[in-house]
Order: sequence, then C-alpha cells, then structure tokens
Amino acid sequence: MLIAREMNLKDLATNSALSVCYIFQAKGYETEHVGVHRDILDHARDETLQKSTDKTERNVLLVALLRHKLSLTVLIDIPVADVEALLQHN
Repeated sequence: MLIAREMNLKDLATNSALSVCYIFQAKGYETEHVGVHRDILDHARDETLQKSTDKTERNVLLVALLRHKLSLTVLIDIPVADVEALLQHN
C-alpha cells in the first residue's frame, strides 16, 4: 500500500523502504536500486535531436542514471490490451 509520508533520503539509503521522489530531490544521494520512467529518455533524446542549447532534459537524465549503486530499471508503459492478450495466452 502506498502512503504519503516524509522520508529522509539518508535513511532511505540504509533502509529497505520503497520511496518515490522527483529526480532532483535525489541529487547527491545514491540507493541500491533505482527505477526511472522512459519518459526522461524520450525528453533527453528530443532535446538532443533538436540541437537545443538548453540541456535541462539531458541533465535530468544524467542525474537519474547516476542514483543507483546496484541496479537501474527503466520503466515502460504496456498498453492494457497487450497485457490482456498476454494473460489470455497463459
């Protein structure tokens, strides 16, 4: 169950709790395992392809990719229809 509560990031690094935060809230901290949504990859790619001088999205990506010690998981959306089809085949 998800609950809203304040959590100290230093405590999170040594605790088995699961927490969700904004990328820049985690700046300067590392945890064992990190999950990021693929949207940050898409935004950084778009910024690069547009040859933008603004590097905000690329900086967000860099911070997100450097927060883990052991594993980094990129989360993707799976359309509900695909999930239902997969469940019917099993």
